[in-house]
Amino acid sequence: MTAERAPGGPALDNARLDAQSLERLEPALHEAYRHATAAGTHVAFLLCAGVGAAVLGAGLLVREVALRRAGQDTARPAVSRAPGGH
Repeated sequence: MTAERAPGGPALDNARLDAQSLERLEPALHEAYRHATAAGTHVAFLLCAGVGAAVLGAGLLVREVALRRAGQDTARPAVSRAPGGH
């Protein structure tokens, strides 16, 4: 529906309504605007909650890997024990 055919006409010229122009809307249009805003916010919240849950789940599945220290040899040195020594 275009702004020319919508009830409230000039108030819908700008989709971003400020508080004053929102108060000047007809009650039915004001309620429809509030409902659409709430429904859109609800969908966005559910989407973000789902993404957050997926990220949390992926984070829990990451296994811990010890990092090497800089300058340390990657191979373990051979342990030699002297006979009879501690």
